[in-house]
Amino acid sequence: MSVMTSPAEALEQYRSASQNWQDFRKERESTRAQLRDLLASADKPKDYPGQVDMLRERLAVLEWQINCTARDSLYTQRLVLDACVEDALEAFMTANGPALAGALAPCLNGAPTVKRTWYQCQNLECSCTFTALESVENIIMKPQKKPAQVEASTGRQPQTLGRYGSASRLSNRQQIPA
Repeated sequence: MSVMTSPAEALEQYRSASQNWQDFRKERESTRAQLRDLLASADKPKDYPGQVDMLRERLAVLEWQINCTARDSLYTQRLVLDACVEDALEAFMTANGPALAGALAPCLNGAPTVKRTWYQCQNLECSCTFTALESVENIIMKPQKKPAQVEASTGRQPQTLGRYGSASRLSNRQQIPA
């Protein structure tokens, strides 16, 4: 990871680069005005062609400097953004890191206590599809295994018939009348 500057340092670098860009633009406008005045003057100076060439060359150099400082200004603007995000993220993780890590640990570790469920919007025009993760947060009490069941499990496997227990059977009130 690269060494990050503080938001205050990054902001100062941005202000400096932005000021340089503005100074070069002002100098370019001043040089343009000098060239315009020189070209419009009725009495030409002794070294007229040399002065015109020098001002045009100076304008070309100023254009290049303006482009460079504009690039520097954009770069330092990105530094400000990165420094602020890094600073805010560090503060957030300092305050909430342990709780966040505890909440995400089952998802990150691929624990079997996490279930991914797919959903789709019922609106025919939308049909948005998304997934949700459901996980077990805390096991309050684990069931105790009976030693007799452990020994019996080495024998024959239970049959499928009636495996759902009494919860799946209809009660007397739910019976279908004959």
